[in-house]
Amino acid sequence: RHAHHVGLDGQLSTMSKKRKQLPADLTFRSYAAEDFQALRQLNDVLFPIKYDDEFYGWLVKPNFYSLLVVTPTGEIVAAATARKKRPRLDWSRFSDWWYSIDSNNHAYLMTFGVSPAYRRQGLGETLLERFQQVLAENGIKDLTLHVKRGNEDALRFYRRHGFELAKVLHNYYNIEGKVFDALWMRLRDPGRFRTVNIEQSVIGPSDPGNETNLLLVALLVIFVVFIAFVGFRMSQHV
Repeated sequence: RHAHHVGLDGQLSTMSKKRKQLPADLTFRSYAAEDFQALRQLNDVLFPIKYDDEFYGWLVKPNFYSLLVVTPTGEIVAAATARKKRPRLDWSRFSDWWYSIDSNNHAYLMTFGVSPAYRRQGLGETLLERFQQVLAENGIKDLTLHVKRGNEDALRFYRRHGFELAKVLHNYYNIEGKVFDALWMRLRDPGRFRTVNIEQSVIGPSDPGNETNLLLVALLVIFVVFIAFVGFRMSQHV
C-alpha cells in the first residue's frame, strides 16, 4: 500500500517565527526517469516500506503526478507523488452519492515527505501548495490520502491545510509484521489552497453531523417535489 506521510513538521502552524529561511536555490519540477536513484534514496530515509522498481516506473506514466524539490547538486530533498484513481465511496454519505457523478477527477496522494535536514523551513507547506496547483491544472477536484494512526504531526499538518478526516481504517498497514490503523483524509478542490485554524489536540474523526443534515435536507426536497407532482397530476383528473 503505497501511502505513507511522514517527515512533516507538526508545528508548522504555530512555529513560523522559528523557521529557517527556505533556500532560494531549490528547484521544483516533476519526476523524470533519471531521478530514480535520488528519489529512492530520499524515500528510503522517510518511509518504513521500501518501494520497488515498479513504483518508480509508474511515476512517468499518464495519470501519475509528481513534484520534486531538488538542490543544485541534484539531491532530492522533498517529494510528492499522486495517481488518478476512482475513489472508494461511502454510500451512506449523501456527498458521496453526488460525488460519484464526477468521480473521474479524483487523485490519491501516494507519498509526501521532506528530508529531515530541510524541515522547519516551510518547505512542506510550499510543496503541498504547489502540488495542489499541479493537480488542479490536471483537472483534479478531489484529493485523498492515508496517514498512519498515531502520526499526529502529519495529521495536524493535513488538517491545517484543509483535509478532513473521513474514516478510520482498522489494520490497514502491515509494517515489519505489525499492523496499524490508517486515517483516510479528503480534500475537496485542491486548487484552492487554504489554511484552517484547528485545535491541536483534536485527533478524532470529523463530525458527521453536516453530512446527516445535508442528507435530511435532500430527502425533504425530494419529498416536497414528489408531493407537488402528485398534487399536480391529481388536479389534472378533477
